Amino acid sequence: MTDDRAAIQKAIDACPAGGTVTLPVGTYRLGSTVYLKSGITIRGASPEQSILVMPKQASITALFYGGRLTGTTISQLGFRGAGAFTGNEYALSVTGATGCTLENLRFDDLRCGMKLGAGEMSSGWKVKDIVARDCRTALFLASCTGSLFRKTGPPCRLPA
Repeated sequence: MTDDRAAIQKAIDACPAGGTVTLPVGTYRLGSTVYLKSGITIRGASPEQSILVMPKQASITALFYGGRLTGTTISQLGFRGAGAFTGNEYALSVTGATGCTLENLRFDDLRCGMKLGAGEMSSGWKVKDIVARDCRTALFLASCTGSLFRKTGPPCRLPA
C-alpha cells in the first residue's frame, strides 16, 4: 500500500477557506502526520468507507494534528491504528481550537481516538456521533470550555 499522506496534505494546503477536501471511498495509508488548517472541511463518504490507516509508529503520532484552528470540520471518516496497547497512534490531536466540528467519525485500534486540549484553551467544539472501538483511550479532553458533545443516532449496543 502506498503512503497517501503527501497527496492529502497537498489537498488540505491548497484548499481555500470555506472549501472542502473530499476523501472518496477507499483506504488511505498515512506514514506520518497530516497537518490541519483553519476554515476548511475534510469529509469522507462514511466512516466505514473512507478510512485512514496508520501503521505502527515508534513514538506517539497523530494521524491528524492541528493547533489554533478556527472553523475546521472533520466528518464521515474512519481512523485505524496498529493496536490499542501495541501502537502509538492517535486519530486526532488538536489544541487551542475555536468553533470546530467533529462528526460521524469512527476510531479503531488506536492508542487514543481524539485528544482535544492539553495545551491552549479550546472553545466552541461541536462533537457528534463518534464511535471508538478497541482504543486505549477514546477521548482525552482538557482545557476546553463552552462545547457540545452528543450522540444523535440510535443508541450503541454491545454485542451479546
